[in-house]
Amino acid sequence: MKTINNTTKRAKAYINVYDYVCKDDKTPILTGVCHNNGEIAASNRYILLVLKNYAYEAKYEGKVILKSGEGLKGKYPNYNAIKPSDNTETIQIDRDNFSNAIKADKAKRRLLSAKEKKAHKAYYKINDIYLDLYEMEKFINAMEYLGTDDIKIHPIKKNRPILAETLKGWTALM
Repeated sequence: MKTINNTTKRAKAYINVYDYVCKDDKTPILTGVCHNNGEIAASNRYILLVLKNYAYEAKYEGKVILKSGEGLKGKYPNYNAIKPSDNTETIQIDRDNFSNAIKADKAKRRLLSAKEKKAHKAYYKINDIYLDLYEMEKFINAMEYLGTDDIKIHPIKKNRPILAETLKGWTALM
């Protein structure tokens, strides 16, 4: 088993954490970014992105902030509890294969009616785990920012979150 790769030539210089917040008003606390002990966390309920050693204004500490800069009332869920500690199998994402799957599905979607597009679901298979193709695309963008192609999965329990982690932070796909 190899260790997590902390550097890759595919690392992005910038990521918009607000792309990872929930858009559903039924979970208003998840529509903002949590600022906690030098970390920021954002989740759309499928992907959790946590960035470590993140510089933000002291007035945001312990608060959940909307993109507008407005603070939200309420307590952000304990995002560290979501991080799987028993994911011990490390595999590498095949970005070319994934990119081809995205292109193929987008071409297929162009041929669908509006009603069919609404019902259409696309999945990407990793080690017998089927993942939503478009959530996976966001997850891989987060991995690219973190600077890794490696993910950790549980070798037996296929319903565990998938984890990617570097010194910059971590992301989990649930």
